[in-house]
Amino acid sequence: MSAEHDRLIGSMVLVGTVAAIDEASARVQVSSDGLLTDWLAFTVPRAGPGVRDWSLPEVGEQVVLVCPYGDPSQAVVLGSIYQQAYPAPATKATVRRIEFADGAFIEYDRQGHQYALDVPSGGAITLRIGGATFKLEDGTATLTAGKFVVDAQETEFSGKVTISGDTSVKAIKSNGVNIGSDHMHGGVQPGSGPTGAPQ
Repeated sequence: MSAEHDRLIGSMVLVGTVAAIDEASARVQVSSDGLLTDWLAFTVPRAGPGVRDWSLPEVGEQVVLVCPYGDPSQAVVLGSIYQQAYPAPATKATVRRIEFADGAFIEYDRQGHQYALDVPSGGAITLRIGGATFKLEDGTATLTAGKFVVDAQETEFSGKVTISGDTSVKAIKSNGVNIGSDHMHGGVQPGSGPTGAPQ
């Protein structure tokens, strides 16, 4: 085999570091052994008409290049590799974790059946379906919807409750005593005297 042939074979797979990114065109430049590549495409989990993923490699990220015919100008970024500066965010085989530079993370442990979605202070989590929105912020959870249905055998509120709109109930009790529209008072007599306690 010629030296050129050996060089081409040796250049089919390269490891490099992202040197520049172009967000608009979804392309990156990679530095590998002193070589700065052209603007290259990178693989993603899905890129079709029904499902598309977006996660742009960052400057400093270590990646693997696949170069057809050993030509880096035709290379595609195949994926990323952990490095000392950016190690694995978890060490347990049953954990799936996505970690962000601001401290936010998404994690599921299939062994412990635990799912965590954590956003740093000052951020927010918003769930939206049509006109219904559930938003979590520091110290506040806001549900906005045309109708809110709670179907539970028992509902407990431990703090102060404020109701600004109209309220309709079938039965109401205070300390176990009926004070609804059908409650009764004992000791009722004509005149201005006070009634007895609700029964």
